[in-house]
Amino acid sequence: SLPPSLPPSFPLTSQGQVIDRALIKSCVEIFETMGEQKECYKEDLEETLLSDTREYYAKKSQGWIETDSTPAYLLKAEAALEEEKARVANYLNAETEEKLLKVVIEELLEKQETTLLEREGSGCAMLLTNDKYEGT
Repeated sequence: SLPPSLPPSFPLTSQGQVIDRALIKSCVEIFETMGEQKECYKEDLEETLLSDTREYYAKKSQGWIETDSTPAYLLKAEAALEEEKARVANYLNAETEEKLLKVVIEELLEKQETTLLEREGSGCAMLLTNDKYEGT
């Protein structure tokens, strides 16, 4: 888990809670200044953040896939990606964005791809069978 100097909610999205972004940004900046080439940031913070984010979205995807329709699931996945982009912009190093989004895409979309495409009533099979694409 993350170092004790960071708030316990750090690896997760805010989920409607108020987050002290300035405090988190200050903690991140400390990690960035330690070591050469941001090695403390990458090894002590970023790796743990990515691992915790993977675990978080793996659990979320299981809950969503069981309860939501395909369109609702995809809307939640899109919102999660936007939240993670905002999180990077607000208090993480910009170099983390690509890695973080990759984790979210893997957990929410790639691992659920077959289920989402083949689910009864998803509409995906009909669209693909009839060569229907956005705007056609």
